[in-house]
Amino acid sequence: MSASLIDRVRERLAVESGPLRPNVVAAAIRAESGGVLGDTEVLSSLRVLQTELTGAGKNGIRYFLENIIDPNAVIGSDFRMTTIDTKNGDVISGLVLNETPSALTLRTTAEQVVIAKADITARATSEKSLMPEGLLESLSEREQIELLKFLTSN
Repeated sequence: MSASLIDRVRERLAVESGPLRPNVVAAAIRAESGGVLGDTEVLSSLRVLQTELTGAGKNGIRYFLENIIDPNAVIGSDFRMTTIDTKNGDVISGLVLNETPSALTLRTTAEQVVIAKADITARATSEKSLMPEGLLESLSEREQIELLKFLTSN
């Protein structure tokens, strides 16, 4: 994970209002990387950031299992994908970065897009986490154990 990606994730998480659960951190990693990281890279990045950002080691193995196995259990409002339909027929999906009475700013996988609210015909917010389910399935049982041991160590 690049230093610039780490910095962007830190900035995004600095404004997160809820607890920095692993699924929230992983969603931030995925969003800031433009969705190009695979599951293994997201887990690796989560390991890099978990102690610094979440203090997660003190929460124990149950905490990680709940969040990795069911990433949709608790999703921070800043990490819900929003899909916008516009008057000219465009469909734009991304994370809401800013909203004013007249405009909405989304971070898509490629760029930041400002959309005038007058141009929006429909808006939907996903109830699913950006972090995919089944992250542990690509790891062997031994790798899963080692990962969870590492994440819960201080």
